[in-house]
Parts: sequence; C-alpha cells; structure tokens
Amino acid sequence: MNGLGNDFIIFDVMDNDASLPDDISQNVWRNIADRDNPATKGCDQILILRPPHAQGDCFMDILNADGSRAESCGNGTRAVAAYIAKHSGQNNPVIETLGGSLSCAVLPGNRVEVTMPAPKFAWTDIPVAEEIKTNGVKLHDELPPAFLVNVGNPHAVFFASKKTKWMASKYGSDLEMHPLFPQQANINFAQILRDFERATILLHTWERGAGLTKACGTGACATAIAAIELGATRLPDGTLRTEVDIIPPVNQDRNESDIITIRYQPGAETYIMRGPAEFEFDGKVSL
Repeated sequence: MNGLGNDFIIFDVMDNDASLPDDISQNVWRNIADRDNPATKGCDQILILRPPHAQGDCFMDILNADGSRAESCGNGTRAVAAYIAKHSGQNNPVIETLGGSLSCAVLPGNRVEVTMPAPKFAWTDIPVAEEIKTNGVKLHDELPPAFLVNVGNPHAVFFASKKTKWMASKYGSDLEMHPLFPQQANINFAQILRDFERATILLHTWERGAGLTKACGTGACATAIAAIELGATRLPDGTLRTEVDIIPPVNQDRNESDIITIRYQPGAETYIMRGPAEFEFDGKVSL
C-alpha cells in the first residue's frame, strides 16, 4: 500500500500475533524493505498489525527501511485504516502506535482522515540534548533556523524561498544524525507557494531511518503546524489560515487529489490530517 507514493509492506498478525515475534533481526527487515528484493519490491516502512493493547482496533508496529522502530507514521496510519476498512468493514478504526492512539475515518475516493494528538514543542518532548527554544534552532551554517516539533515522532522544519529537493538530498542525512537529536530526527525542507488561494506548501522530507521519500505524513503535519505557529500562513488582512495543503514531490502536477491537508488550530487538543491511501498488491513472504 502507499500514501502519496510513500509505500509500505503490511504484515497482518492480529489473529496470530505469535506467528511474527518481535525479536526478528533488523537484517531481516532491511532485506524485506530493500528496493532490489525481487519478492517484495521493497518499501519505505514495514507495518506490522498486532492485537490492540487497549481499546483500539489494532496496534501498528512501525519499522523503518533500516530496521529501526518509529513511533508514528502519518501516511502509514491512513494506509492501515484503509486496509482495516477493506477487510473488516470498520470505517472508523482506532489505530494504536508507540506515539499514541489515532482515530481514523475512511472517506469516499480513497481518502482517510486522521485525528492527531496535539503537537509538542518543549525541548524535553522533541527531544533534544539541551534546553533550547525550539521555534528557531540553528542546526547548520548554510541553512535558516529550523522549527522543532514532535508530532508522535521528532521533526525539524526548514522554510526556504526556493525549491528544496536538493536541500533534502544534500543536508538530510547529516541533520538526521545531528548531535542535538539523541533519537535522531526527521528533516523537512518546505517552500511556501504564494500563487494559491489556499495556504499551500511544497515539501521534501528526509525520513529518519528511511532517507528521502516520496511523501511523509507526519512531515506534512509538522510542516503545516510550524507554518501556522510562525504566522507564515497569515493573509495580508491579518487572518491566520489554519488549513494547509501540503504538496509532496511525487505530485509534480499539483493534482488536488494528491495532497495532504492539515487543519490545525494553535492550542487545540487535536488536529486533522486528511489524504489518500492506495492498495498496490498483496502476496506472501517467508521470514
């Protein structure tokens, strides 16, 4: 499955959790996620659906392409919600993750809406290695200050006035491992587009443990939140736009159906992420 080209291999062991123990070697997961693996075709993340820990419909265990675990995955959450709706008829699943429980609504047209918990801005919650103000952090001499936020996982957001793909390719790997981030971080490079009636941002994300991906759901959340918190979506009359369209690099034609929309009101306990989810193929693999 994929969400805007950010693709996933889903293992469903909700009915037999013991069939897939959680101590499988990271090398096994790396091999499954390898783009050169002819059996799986590779992926950005592996999503293991286990029985829920509490009142949800499932627990989503998230593994990056390098075998490391992630706390949250926005595009993956939408993909799993669509998967659950297809196989169980539950159109409003609750998906548990290490980053919290997420309520979803599967909508017509392959779109899914997710209610996300409030972002965290405190330096201890990102987390970073020392006490700093997180709304303007200098991480690299050649880049503007970054906005740091935790949206279930840690993100740094850089805003630039020009195209940003080369920035993600050039700086993403080093910044992911920056010593300020004890748990590493996802690195976002964003360009606010001024020729749209709606608040619109072009985004490239270097994902922690996965590298440069075609789209990142939590990166879209972090970037929209950063833009709103910084007042970058404010109209000339002072009105703050609190709904932002995020265009991933896969959407070169800026197709309206291939965007992630974030609706965020500063100070609210939750916010909304809405975007597509698509099935690609299913199969079996031996571990």
